[in-house]
Amino acid sequence: MEKGTGTSAGVFLCLHLSNRLQWLRKELAFMIIPRAALKAQVKARMRGHYGVLFGMTVLPLILLAVAVMLGRYLVIYSTTGARIWSLQFFGVTPMQHNSALMSRDFLLAVLTDLISTSIALGVLFWWRHPATNRSITAIVLTGFHRRYVGGFLFLFILLGVLPNLPFFWLTLLPWWSPARLVWLVVVTFVQIVFFPAFYIYYDLANANEPSVLLALKLSWQLMQGFKLQYFILCLSLLGWLVLCLLFLPLFWYLPYVQLIMAAWYEAMRAAKPGLIPAVG
Repeated sequence: MEKGTGTSAGVFLCLHLSNRLQWLRKELAFMIIPRAALKAQVKARMRGHYGVLFGMTVLPLILLAVAVMLGRYLVIYSTTGARIWSLQFFGVTPMQHNSALMSRDFLLAVLTDLISTSIALGVLFWWRHPATNRSITAIVLTGFHRRYVGGFLFLFILLGVLPNLPFFWLTLLPWWSPARLVWLVVVTFVQIVFFPAFYIYYDLANANEPSVLLALKLSWQLMQGFKLQYFILCLSLLGWLVLCLLFLPLFWYLPYVQLIMAAWYEAMRAAKPGLIPAVG
């Protein structure tokens, strides 16, 4: 009798596990985002709109790069007295350059990332409304709109600044240092898990539910089942970056990546309906 009971329990357990595996297989199949189809959709959207995309994603960074270059020259001139238009400027030693600029490099990198993140929100808006009459300047500065700016800046400090603060101290260590490897793993994990946090906060604010904590929570939930796929997507984009550096203009790559990220977020939202507030 006990043997029969044990056999029945074993059969029941096997059937239960089989059903769970079938359910899990269906869930995973449902949550797979086809990268090739997504990239084809993005390339199709780019056709005929490159001028707008260039103005949204590339031109602001070019202007920022020019401003940064002029700022560097002014810093060196103010600290060393070397005039930009004289041969004396080129005689400034690398050590003098570094001492004049090292304290400012991190702030310049942060500013570049801040502008790029604001552009990402504008690109998401354009992806949803390609026929919009909103000006390119307004799209670029989406993150600084009064509706989003508070949470946008808080999220940026939390996810974009604080995790990268140790980098400048870790550069003093060898590349194979365990501390650098641990930092790289932690930062990579944070960037993957909270990749959609800015997009989610943008949608929460549009739904009159602005909350940084809720954006982080929903980001964690949204990325469940997508972390590996997103990591593979990023690796595939690195291949495009190499091709751009060798053959294709980098100006094409920047709008492409921004649109890929917006389209990927939309695909994840579609795979988990009801998690993020509906948007118009």
